Amino acid sequence: MIFLLALSDSVIVSPVQAVEDSGDYLLVRMLDSSGVPESDFYRVSRMGLFEYRLDKGPSFAFWRRMGDTLTLYSRRVFAVVVDAGHGGQDFGAIGVYGYKEKNINLSVALKLADVLRRKGYRVYLTRDRDTFITLFERADLANSIKAKEKVYISLHCNFMSDTLARGLETYFLTLRKATTRRAVELLENYPDDALEVAGGEVGFILGDVLQSEFLEDSRQLAMFIHRHLRKYTMDRGVRQANFHVLRRIYSPSVLVELGYMSNPVEVRKLLSPVYQDSIAVDIGEGVDEYFRWKWR
Repeated sequence: MIFLLALSDSVIVSPVQAVEDSGDYLLVRMLDSSGVPESDFYRVSRMGLFEYRLDKGPSFAFWRRMGDTLTLYSRRVFAVVVDAGHGGQDFGAIGVYGYKEKNINLSVALKLADVLRRKGYRVYLTRDRDTFITLFERADLANSIKAKEKVYISLHCNFMSDTLARGLETYFLTLRKATTRRAVELLENYPDDALEVAGGEVGFILGDVLQSEFLEDSRQLAMFIHRHLRKYTMDRGVRQANFHVLRRIYSPSVLVELGYMSNPVEVRKLLSPVYQDSIAVDIGEGVDEYFRWKWR
């Protein structure tokens, strides 16, 4: 007989017919439905031939119940693609004091990757150095990753001619043009904006069909991340825009504008390693909340 042990070592599932351990998940076939744990994140460890222990911890797993089958998936099958916007000859916004957006994006992305890895996620960076990566290449990388669940987070900084403009925005995709967001779209889509026609009209129609599947998940991911970040500066809200890099990605995806390069106060904050660490930690918390919602 096989048992799963809870935090107190009390039996929470018993008995079961079999446990399939693939290394990425445990598939538990139960004889009855008594003592099924609530959906939440745990660390699972094998205690013996017929015993597994579940603990809260920095490396997690989650349960999903379907009929008399209880599945425990390891976070090893969860992937997060972290995209540092711009790079190489594409500086992004050039802010006050001459600081370049591409460098801030990369610094925060590397810190976020470390945070997510410590939590147990499989992390992919679209770039880990100052190099130019096209929007097509970023999307191709994200779409090529095989994982049970994956999300895409693109990091950017904003810019306006008004040096008093400040605040933080989190975007997810709209399949219709949001004209009030067009200025920000153009800033982040450059220099690939001219390539929009490359896939042809049929390609974009098919892309819209695929993307519609992920819009609600993208909205939720944006809400969870933004909830943590909005405390740092003026809250400019969760918005929708037609960013090319999001349009080509077929998984839940968001774009975070971390602050305004045109505002001297915000630039100083964005350059601070302590501030960047805080942003990375809170984006990680938002990712955790998203997956808890997704597998509730």
